[in-house]
Amino acid sequence: MQLLLRCAAFTSACLFGLLVSGCAGMSAPYDSGSLERKKAPEVLTLTPELLLDMKVQAGATSPQPPPPTADRSAYRYRIQPNDILTISVPSVVVFNSPGDSRIVNGNANDNFTVYDDGTVYLPFGGYVPVAGATPAEAQSRVIRALSTYLKTGQVVVAVAAFRSQRVMVTGQVQKPGYQAITDVPLTLIAAISASGGILQLRGQQDPRAITTSTQTQTTVAEYPDLRHVLLKRGNTEYVVDVERMLKTGDVREDFVLQDGDVVIVPPLKHDVLFVLGEVVRPALVEVTSGDANLAKVLVAAGGVNQLTANARRIYVIRGDFEDPKIYQLDSRHPDALLLAQKFELQANDVVYVAEAPIGRWNRALSQILPTLQGLLSTAVIVNTVDNLGGN
Repeated sequence: MQLLLRCAAFTSACLFGLLVSGCAGMSAPYDSGSLERKKAPEVLTLTPELLLDMKVQAGATSPQPPPPTADRSAYRYRIQPNDILTISVPSVVVFNSPGDSRIVNGNANDNFTVYDDGTVYLPFGGYVPVAGATPAEAQSRVIRALSTYLKTGQVVVAVAAFRSQRVMVTGQVQKPGYQAITDVPLTLIAAISASGGILQLRGQQDPRAITTSTQTQTTVAEYPDLRHVLLKRGNTEYVVDVERMLKTGDVREDFVLQDGDVVIVPPLKHDVLFVLGEVVRPALVEVTSGDANLAKVLVAAGGVNQLTANARRIYVIRGDFEDPKIYQLDSRHPDALLLAQKFELQANDVVYVAEAPIGRWNRALSQILPTLQGLLSTAVIVNTVDNLGGN
């Protein structure tokens, strides 16, 4: 019995020393060696005010979209070189010589190509400038040019072929290429839809699902990323969330495209995130770009370990070693899950769930118990042998 007590006392002393040394090691300053940090990292507590500030800052740094066309009914097509016009003249008076006239009744209907200098050549009318004019304005100009020979002003001018203005739609669409700008306003959604970029490919897995597999899905790249459609206009680029417009019906950013615009629909791509610490399944998590928040990633890792996790200390570590940004979530309150859902993660973020003190105690016990059980077993055997020998 004395041996048993001595073993228990020895084990308790070892366990106490282990815990003390472990706590001392935890409080020791971290030696970064040759790495140097500009300043001590600041830990920001996730609050609604912080999320609002981050959203405002992100909006301030993103490029501003071009001004939308509020009233598409005001859109008018402007004729340009290389367009083909149809000019219909129902009644024409032809003068062969002074005092001798001949009326030709019927329809004179022909196609006229707009030259590079912006004019069309009309018999009896000469060169008529039409570039930059709407079909109605071009009609007025043709009437004035033929006024000497016209019996009436019944002239109709229409665009037979729209060949002067076009936009390019490329990227993750089924039919990339040029689309002509016509007398019907060509909007961003209409251009992408005509190219097959909004059509969902059938029989494919949902690309928005978060996966902890290290193997990239080969079918994901076939989907268009409609959240980050790029509109290039001159030297300026705009990122437009077409998916949001389709879901909400708010088409204020469904811009009327102009000649020379380039619309690029990128493919869905993966961002890599790391989930470490006291979670059920520490993992390398793959998510589609711009579609991951803290709540989703924690669920993908099986959630926090209820036995060992410190609910007050869920960290998101962002940036590099020299100037990291660290965000802390206190998940003890139910409304903290709403903050986690609104906190958008970025590529290469590290999500770390800290260990609770009870977790360190349980781990220490799990390491000591095998030794303690061995000592107790030895004490029992020795005690049994001593008793048998005494008999």
